[in-house]
Amino acid sequence: MKISSSILRKIFDFIFPPSCLICHKKVEGDNMLCPDCFKKIHFICSPVCQICGTPLDYEGVFLCPSCLQKKFYFERNLSAVVYDAVSKKLILPFKHQDKIELTSFIASALLRAGEDLFPLVDTLIPVPIHRRKMLKRKYNQAALLAQILSKKTHKKYMPLGLKKDFYGQSQGHLSPKKRFQNVKNSFSVPSASKIKGKSILLIDDVFTTGATVNECAKTLKKAGAKSVYVLTFAKVLPFEESSLPS
Repeated sequence: MKISSSILRKIFDFIFPPSCLICHKKVEGDNMLCPDCFKKIHFICSPVCQICGTPLDYEGVFLCPSCLQKKFYFERNLSAVVYDAVSKKLILPFKHQDKIELTSFIASALLRAGEDLFPLVDTLIPVPIHRRKMLKRKYNQAALLAQILSKKTHKKYMPLGLKKDFYGQSQGHLSPKKRFQNVKNSFSVPSASKIKGKSILLIDDVFTTGATVNECAKTLKKAGAKSVYVLTFAKVLPFEESSLPS
């Protein structure tokens, strides 16, 4: 006798009750967070800086003070949440502790945050990690997210659109200035013919100073990309850059 998937799901949930991704309390139905933890997440809403996506205090202000002084190669970044003590409990396990069950929730948040960007692009590319890090971590969290977003938006997914050639230092303990220096010339495009004329959406987990995605965008545009946008799960606020995430 064939058992339906809905019955199997109920049996599985009975044996292994679903729990909140942050506090691990029992949750009902398809909810991935309990109400208390969900309310603590700082989702980013308008107005935001039109380049880096930092939340702004006033309507009619288009750029944050930081972006008035910087030149970026990407058109703009949008982020779903603010990087803080709560969102860190989602990001760090997802990135460093093999908690790939977090992929679905993070991708859902990205799908909503990127509503204005998806119509502008035709190709999704994850920010790559070096092969040595891939061997250690076993997966690229940005690639997991990009793959889901590609299916949901029907945009082309190009997992090997970018390659990271230089291992370098971890960005986590570097100053904002040194972060830009650390990733300089770190990336390459394996097949420029597949990039030429494309409008690309880069996918990553955290936007800190923008150093990594900026270098990626610079590399893609040198290879002939028409435009490069960025979509990230969490945005580190400028005044929090003294405690940068890796």
